[in-house]
Amino acid sequence: MNCPRCKSALYVKEEEHVSVHACSKCGGTWLNAVQLNRIVHTREAKFSSEQIGKTLKEAHAGIPDAEVGSVVPCPECSASMGARNYNYSSGVIVNVCPKGHGLWLDKDELEGVEIFMEHWSDEKTIHQKEWTAQSQAAAAAEQATIDAINDRIESDVSPSGLLHAVFHTLKKL
Repeated sequence: MNCPRCKSALYVKEEEHVSVHACSKCGGTWLNAVQLNRIVHTREAKFSSEQIGKTLKEAHAGIPDAEVGSVVPCPECSASMGARNYNYSSGVIVNVCPKGHGLWLDKDELEGVEIFMEHWSDEKTIHQKEWTAQSQAAAAAEQATIDAINDRIESDVSPSGLLHAVFHTLKKL
């Protein structure tokens, strides 16, 4: 199998205990979604604060025009792969085979995906209690509103509430 960018032969290498195909010339990586998921969840690679800061600074939604128009052939079937912003807002643009054979990540993009996903996983862990407390507070406020409405409905349909409503209706006549 050859590199879709520089046409060099791809070799097999280990990335976070996962075998992937890589290009020794341009540094790109060919793998499938299952392999990428395993790599992202392994978390053995250590990244410098500079790498993390750069990746998070460059995170954005959308796909740059230069990437939209680029033609990258799938190394397995030669179909033109589509550019996708990994996780919609990572800013890491990967190329995806339309037939499901895999994903092509240019040099340093695999690390970018790992950094982005690990960062947001850490943020979730850090803020989980806060988000849960906010959700519970909102649910309690909603339940208090429902209880108040139910109390009002019950008072309006009680015997004295009905007599009061009938009295006011007759008074208007």
